[in-house]
Amino acid sequence: MTGALVWNFRAELRADTVKAPWVGVFVLAGLWLLYLAGKSWLQWRRFGTLPLTLDPYRVTVGGDLGGTIEITALRLAAIGAAARLKPATPPSLPTPKPIAHRPVWQDETTGWVETPVFARADLAPGHRFTGPLIVEEATTTVVVGPGDILAVDASGNFDITVGAA
Repeated sequence: MTGALVWNFRAELRADTVKAPWVGVFVLAGLWLLYLAGKSWLQWRRFGTLPLTLDPYRVTVGGDLGGTIEITALRLAAIGAAARLKPATPPSLPTPKPIAHRPVWQDETTGWVETPVFARADLAPGHRFTGPLIVEEATTTVVVGPGDILAVDASGNFDITVGAA
């Protein structure tokens, strides 16, 4: 399509008509609009939504519609290269004691089993337990089944091996 516009523009220039400058103006205006559309599209792809501007506008009922938008929250995601973190060497801590015992239904053959309950804050890197057991904290509860092994790694994450014991 662009080739056709350029070809017609050349023909108009050769014809020495008054329309030739106007054709050039419209071609340049079209290219400028394509540039602006591409720039807006790139902003949208990079930043998500585009900024919203409310210019004062006379509404039918009366008054003006317009104003300012206040940004109350802003989220930033960053990606970059960093050196690999080395986990700290865990201190040797004593094995924590359960904070409670609770009956937990295991299965049809086993039935109810008195299960120890540990506080998450008491578990440190290097601790290792064989289920059944429960770990409680404010936001979640972890249930380790009979024969499963819960190990706390150097970063403090739980590594549960199912059916390992």
